[in-house]
Amino acid sequence: MIQMHIVVMSRILPTHALGGMQKQCMDLCDGFIKNGHAVTILTTAHQDGITTETIDNIKIYYLLPSRPKRYSRSWNRACKSIISDIHSSAPIDIIHSQSLGARGVLSWAKKQNIPVVSTWHGTSLTEISTFFSSARKSPRYWHWLFLMPAILVRQYISMDLPTRRASAAITLVSPTLEKNMKFFAKNKVYVIANGIDVPEKPSPRNNRDILHLLCLGRIEKEKGMHHAVKAMVEYNDENIKLDIVGTGPYLEELKVLIAKLELEEKVLCHGRVGDDELSKLFAIADIYLMPTTRQEGLPLTILEAMAFL
Repeated sequence: MIQMHIVVMSRILPTHALGGMQKQCMDLCDGFIKNGHAVTILTTAHQDGITTETIDNIKIYYLLPSRPKRYSRSWNRACKSIISDIHSSAPIDIIHSQSLGARGVLSWAKKQNIPVVSTWHGTSLTEISTFFSSARKSPRYWHWLFLMPAILVRQYISMDLPTRRASAAITLVSPTLEKNMKFFAKNKVYVIANGIDVPEKPSPRNNRDILHLLCLGRIEKEKGMHHAVKAMVEYNDENIKLDIVGTGPYLEELKVLIAKLELEEKVLCHGRVGDDELSKLFAIADIYLMPTTRQEGLPLTILEAMAFL
């Protein structure tokens, strides 16, 4: 017997790109399904033009028009146009919003008396520090050093805070945001730390000829993987190899950097890999690197690496 119908709204899923937030979202949905709930996901457009699919009993809508992986006005309009139809065919009991996912339907949900629960991995204010850490500082781009922080502060006031105030409960994946989140959200903030499945004890790593390093995640500039690649130059004469796992908009530029530094024999980009292959890479890794320049919460990759100690 179905207990509740939960609609999850997220800008990005593992079908868009590999990353911790995407995995956390799908793990959450899997948990809902295992506890007898029905789950529908609304997400941004699929890069291959797919509009709907069902994965592990979860119905997923890739809404058009919207930009893949990004919240926008078109995303909000698409959500408003479909939410009533979904509710008519299968009444919605709860809306779960990944950060700003439910921004476009807050008024509708209030009128229907449907509670909204939101999960946050960061805020528009934490994105400011990320922007400065990766922004180009040349005079050609100086206007962005003033414009982008102003845009993010405006987004915080006009989007973050209203979503926070409209949420019946707010969950955080780590306590790092707890102090910030309690502003306008008193007595409804809960920390539910990320969790993982602990693997069987891996084989010992001692007495091996090659030192294996591993980087994993969505490959964007602010994740800092180019710093790991550049550091490999200092150890060109050492028997060290770096495995990079993941996909993202910065991958091709990263490959160009690897070729420019003539590190093809020492640095390997695996792209997206399955769970079995990822477990093998974790098992042989001696050191896990996370050279991020973002303000992070509790990354799943850190927990996964610790689990293979």
